[in-house]
Amino acid sequence: MNGIGVILEHLWKRATGRMVNDIWGWTWTLAWSLLWGVPMVNVYAKLGRFGGTSVCGRLEPSLALVALVRRLFEMASS
Repeated sequence: MNGIGVILEHLWKRATGRMVNDIWGWTWTLAWSLLWGVPMVNVYAKLGRFGGTSVCGRLEPSLALVALVRRLFEMASS
């Protein structure tokens, strides 16, 4: 859907002579994300993809980062 959004932006520029930018660009991006992003993520959640195993096996970089930040805060507060 990203490609279709880019094509629509190109057609807008061709029709109006102006790019989609400023507040209208932000509005366009938010609307496009809500229109397509939320339903797609919802489908992944319903299929149970969020609870699946990591592509990296047992390596979970995001959890390691959270643990590191927690340790740093604990060290700073003591």
